[in-house]
Amino acid sequence: INDSLGHAFGDELLKIVAERLEKIAGNAAKVYRLGGDEFVLLLSSSAGREMDVILHKIKEAFSSRWAVDKTECYCSASVGVTYYPVEGDEGMALFARADMALREAKRQGKNQVSYFNAAQKEQSKERLEMEMALRECGVLRILFAAAISAVGKLFRKRGWFYKVAGYKARSIDGP
Repeated sequence: INDSLGHAFGDELLKIVAERLEKIAGNAAKVYRLGGDEFVLLLSSSAGREMDVILHKIKEAFSSRWAVDKTECYCSASVGVTYYPVEGDEGMALFARADMALREAKRQGKNQVSYFNAAQKEQSKERLEMEMALRECGVLRILFAAAISAVGKLFRKRGWFYKVAGYKARSIDGP
C-alpha cells in the first residue's frame, strides 16, 4: 500500500485499522501497535471466551474495503494466537510464540488465523539450524527428487543439502 498509494495513505490506513480494532475489542481486550503493520490484542483470561467472537469480527472487517479519504483498498489480517499461561508465563515468550503462530498464518495465505502449537516451535528451531548449516557450509550441493503421480501431478518433493567436506546431511520434505 505504501508503494502504490504512498506513506501518508498507509499511515492514515493504520490509524483507521487501529480504531476499528479498538471498536471490535471493546472492553474485552487492549489494542497495541507494535510497529509497522503489526498489532497486539491482549485479552484477560476472563475474556478468553470472547476471543472467537473478536477473531470472527476481525476477519469480517478485513474482508471489506477500507477507505481513506475517497480512496478505497483491501488489506488482509493474519493472526497468531497464543494462550497464557499454557504457552508461557513471561511476556517475551508469549510474544515469540504468537509471532510463530503469525508466521504460520501468513504461510497459509491471507486472512488466516493460526494458534500456537509445539510443532511451530520445533519448525522454527529447525529453520534456524538449517540457516546456520547453510551459512557454515563451504560447498553446497543440492539434490532434488520429485515424485510424480501416474497422471503427471507432483505430489511430493524431497530435497537434501550437505557439506561436501565432512558430509552434513539434511533432508527437507515438502508437499
